[in-house]
Amino acid sequence: MTWQEFFRVRLAGPLGMGSTTFDLMGFNRNPDVAGGARSTAEDYARFLTMLLQDGVWSGKRILSKEAVSQMEQDQAPASTSFSTPYTTVTSLLPSTSGARPGLGMWQEETDPVTGTVLIASCPGSYGFTPWIDYKLNLAGVLSMQYDLGKAAYAIMRVRQIVPQVIAAGVRFKDVPTTSWAFTAVADLSARGLITGYEDGKFHPDNAVTRAEYAKLVCSALGVEPDSAISDPFKDVASDYWAAGYVTAAVRRGWLTGYPTGQFKPEEPVNMAQALAIVARSQRWNDRTTLPYVDVQPGYWAYTFIGACFDRGIIRNPDPGIESGGKLNPEGHCTRAQACVLFSRLLALKP
Repeated sequence: MTWQEFFRVRLAGPLGMGSTTFDLMGFNRNPDVAGGARSTAEDYARFLTMLLQDGVWSGKRILSKEAVSQMEQDQAPASTSFSTPYTTVTSLLPSTSGARPGLGMWQEETDPVTGTVLIASCPGSYGFTPWIDYKLNLAGVLSMQYDLGKAAYAIMRVRQIVPQVIAAGVRFKDVPTTSWAFTAVADLSARGLITGYEDGKFHPDNAVTRAEYAKLVCSALGVEPDSAISDPFKDVASDYWAAGYVTAAVRRGWLTGYPTGQFKPEEPVNMAQALAIVARSQRWNDRTTLPYVDVQPGYWAYTFIGACFDRGIIRNPDPGIESGGKLNPEGHCTRAQACVLFSRLLALKP
């Protein structure tokens, strides 16, 4: 195959990178390695997320773990002298002074003991700046109309602000930086969407109640609580702490009550219900084939779960969400899992 066809079939197609091409400089069987491609921030974020997940995107293997590992390794002998694209920014981001070349990326920061890459980036033409922060488990890309030299301060300031904002979130004693859900919990904490308990803990393994989830979905999507002038349900009085959120979520069709006229606000939300609420809030209803052995066609939430899977809200593998290929849809959705679902949802929105 030509490079263009290979790229389209093996990468751009499976990743949904419909706005990324290598024909900027005209047709060439083997395009320029540097400055030969053009893309969008949204497209390239998919590629970065795939690398961050060891070659997997939306449950599908795009690159082998070995290929991703090779990209991240230093490709030059230690004694090699070379220039880097960071010359104009080393004073703003000192860690770039020792950048080493990987394949398609630069080792911007590595672990001094193991040599493992901690931050990888690749400043491109006209201010297009992608990076992966393996420490925080996040990927970012800035698309600007200025070259790195002219926009160096703006680019590096954004690079600095991201971890600062995450760090600004309330830290909980029982959600350490090594926790699988740390980034998501820190993200929602920094956004002011979640709070902990008086003991300084978050209790990430506790089940989320229907009332708590109603508040979370409304708060995350910027929906104000409705003024409850009367009791919305038999078991939800107008002065109940979440009455306004329950009313707002039910009115929009995201959650529903029971035929008995109850809402059961203290009842736990299971994973299938949690995903159905996310899908309903976005009006997602497309159908796909799911990789989870315990979610088969015909299951009431199959379409909702599939829509969330297609958009990366849940994945496979997805430690902390699924286990051994099982989603456990009837199992309680924990506070940590809810944070991960909404952190991913918010990452998809402008």
